[in-house]
Amino acid sequence: MKALVYDGVEQMGYREIPDAEPREGEHLIRVAAVGICGSDMHAYLGHDDRRPAPLILGHEAAGVIVKKERSNPQKGEPGQKAKDRAEEKAAKAAEADAPAEEAPAEEATAEEAPAEAEATE
Repeated sequence: MKALVYDGVEQMGYREIPDAEPREGEHLIRVAAVGICGSDMHAYLGHDDRRPAPLILGHEAAGVIVKKERSNPQKGEPGQKAKDRAEEKAAKAAEADAPAEEAPAEEATAEEAPAEAEATE
């Protein structure tokens, strides 16, 4: 695969590197977009000893699951976007927190609505 590699202070190289393989509890993601943050810029400029070269910077990635780690069957499916997975988890959490029965919301009639608007002005 291709990667932009931090090679040293203000030095980057675009080159072929070995394909990544997921480890225990991980998935392989085909990255569609990646961002860099201030920490990455500090490394690039030589102001961060915690990020020694060579290093692939950029930890704000978006992509699609392409290989699923077998030991983790309930976390994502190949082809599923990370955003889809997050929305799925949020929907399940909302369902679990929702009351069994919700009262219908009250709506103002056409005559009541202008009076409410005038009262708030």
